[in-house]
This record gives sequence, C-alpha cells and structure tokens, in this order.
Amino acid sequence: MSPRRAGVDLAHETHVDEWVFDLSLHPAQEEVWNSTARFKVVAAGRRFGKTVMGTAKILVAATTHQKSVSLWVSPSHSQSRMALDMVAAIIPADYREVNRTFSEIYLPNGSKIVFRSGERWDNLRGDGLVCAVLDEAAFLDERVWTEAVRPALSDHKGEALLISTFNGENWFYRYFRNAIEIDNDQWESWRFQTLDNPFIDPMEVEEARRNLPREVFEQEYEASPMAFSGAVFDSAKIDAAFEMGKEFEMPKQSFVNLQKAAFEGQMVVVDDIYPSEAGIDWGWLNTVIEICVELPDGKIAWVHEKIYERIELNERCEAIATLCRNYNVKTVYCDAAGSSENVTLARIFERFGVQTYVQPVPFATFKKLGIQTRNFYLEQGREVLTSGCPGLRIDSKSYHYDPSGEKPAKGDDHTVDAATAFYASRGYVLGGFLDDREGVAV
Repeated sequence: MSPRRAGVDLAHETHVDEWVFDLSLHPAQEEVWNSTARFKVVAAGRRFGKTVMGTAKILVAATTHQKSVSLWVSPSHSQSRMALDMVAAIIPADYREVNRTFSEIYLPNGSKIVFRSGERWDNLRGDGLVCAVLDEAAFLDERVWTEAVRPALSDHKGEALLISTFNGENWFYRYFRNAIEIDNDQWESWRFQTLDNPFIDPMEVEEARRNLPREVFEQEYEASPMAFSGAVFDSAKIDAAFEMGKEFEMPKQSFVNLQKAAFEGQMVVVDDIYPSEAGIDWGWLNTVIEICVELPDGKIAWVHEKIYERIELNERCEAIATLCRNYNVKTVYCDAAGSSENVTLARIFERFGVQTYVQPVPFATFKKLGIQTRNFYLEQGREVLTSGCPGLRIDSKSYHYDPSGEKPAKGDDHTVDAATAFYASRGYVLGGFLDDREGVAV
C-alpha cells in the first residue's frame, strides 16, 4: 500500500477530515518500497533519500495497524528528535498529538510512533512492534538490533528497515552481505550512490569529489564499505594480511594438531613447538586472547583466537592457562586495567605449572603506541592474519576513531585491543622505525 492510500483510508475510517501525506519516491526508492521482503537493508550515499523512505515506511505502518507501536532509532538523541520533527511535520496538527518529552507521536487509531536514541540500547526493550526503522544503522551498536529491536518484532511479525551509509565492514555490512548471499526471502538489501537520486545536481557531487578526501567521498557519496574515513587501520592492508594467512604454514609442529590435542584434553610436549606470545583484553563480559608467533623474517602471524563469554574468572583463567601451555605461549600482554584478573591469571599459571609470564600493559600510556606499531607492521606487509583469528580480521576493519579523531571509539574492540597489547611491546623493539616515539620498555 502506498503512503498516499494509507493516509486516505485511515482518515475515512476514523472520521477525520481527509489528509494525504504525499511522499513522492524516486525510482530507486520505489525499488525498495515495492520489495516484499520483511527486512530491508539499504546502504546509500548522502542525500539519496534514506530518511524520506524511512518516514514513509513508519507512517504507513502506524496508520494501517490499529493500536500499534512503531519505533524509530537513531544513533543520538539529537538525530532522533530531528526524525520526530520530520514525521510530525507531515501529519496535520489536528490529526496527531506530539509528546516531545517522551519523543512520541500519537494517532487517532490508537497507534504511536516512538523515537529513541541507540546510545542506551538496553533501554529499548518494550512493547511489541509492527515496524522499526534503524536510521544510520551502521553507527548503532549491533545489540540495538539483536537484543532489543528484533525480538520486539516477533509478536506481530513486524517489518524493519535498516538504512545507513556504511561504517566500514561492521555488523551492518555483514547483514547487507548476508541479505545478498543467503537464500532467505525475508531479507533483501540494496546499495545506492548519491547520484541514484535524480533530484541531486551532478555538479554538486563532482564538487564534493574534488574537494573531499578520497575515502570520505567514497564512503559518503558512493556508499563504499571499503572506504572508511574514520578507520584506524587500512582495510586493504587487513585484507592483504589475510591473503598471506591463506598460505601460512607453521615452521614446526602444526597448530592444527595442537588445537586437536587441546580439544581432546591431551597433554602436549612443548619443547619442539614454535614459541608464541599472546595479547589479552579482559573486557567487562567478554575476554579475548589472541595468539601469535614472531617469524624469523620478522613477520607477526596471528594464529589462534578464543573468546570467553560470561564465564567466571577462575574458569576463564584456567582455560587460558591450558591454551597457553598447548600453544607454548611465553608471554601474555594484558590490559593493566584488569589488575585483579592479571593477578588471578598469574596465580593459576603458577598452580598449573605453566611457564607463561603475565605482562600488564597500561593502555592509558601505551595504547597509541600499540596502534602505531601495528599500522607499521601492516604497511610493511609484516602482519599475517590466519583463519584462526576471524574476529580480529573483522573487528580491525570496523575499528574507528570517535568524532574527536583523537582516540578509537568504544565498540567491538576486544579482539583489536588484545592484539594492541602485544604490539605495544613491539613498539619499543622497533623504536627507531616509528615516528614520534619515546621508547619505554613495557
């Protein structure tokens, strides 16, 4: 049903003077609108008309479902308030009530449209939804979708529209790709550039091309997931490290055999196993260990990754001790903020007879050094990413600076922080190769 038809029908049924919200859609928008998919993922450049499409979607849902709840989520409160104003402006004042305190619009059929920020995703749980619009979805925490919005759509088999520019190859990109690659008629995705909007002057886009940094233009106007203007690490370098990892073989005993032995609970004689090191990020709920080897040619090969979710500390440390023994880990570099965790791990190493040294890394001082060192390795083609570290590859490509541009944004960073803790130690070793370095042993 088109936006116009829904408005006319509801006006008639509620005996309100007829009103029409005429949201004319250009051909690319109509392609999305006419899709029968329940969940739509739209990656599009600036000024394509993503917000107009979301407005049409949520208005139709609210006006065609009696006593329903529809939800609009934006990355910030200011963006959600702008969306509320846009939707409210389309509806005649005598046909809706706007509560700006609660950021909600009420309609005569008993339905309401709720506008929320994704900054506190755990506060989004609530009523069952007939429709959800995730605006600039790539800049929301994935848990907004997985733990708050998606479950709320189950009661009424509600629909969702996820609209955004890309923000690197993060969770939004994965859903975009899955909607293309997986045979599931409930999902469909599209990628549009700014110029797919016929109302945009091509000369304006060309002016932006000439004056903006390449990665900014490609991300914002061409909807390229590979061009990530806020990226900490070059996505192409990460891919190159992964390509090297496809050909990687351990110089001595196969790590496949080690993994099999560890899984089966077997003891492994470590004397002939290539020595390795590791980085640990304790996290709040998740603990990550990334294991690497330093090769004779100076390359760092990341060979194994383990994520422990919601596991009691002693159990985590015991599992880490077994892993370090089986991989012959000489040193684990851990965020010093987890002081009690580091002490517990060291005591369990001692109790298990594991000859692994726990080295705390004060991130307040050395995180920048670790990032710069890893970038040096990537730029020099000296990092190898094997299939044993899938999270590190994915999270490295979405790891980005916050709006200040001074420090990385918080998010899916546990795997990256674990690797950074290790690289901080190599920053001192490389000293003279790195710019602006005050070499201090960690």
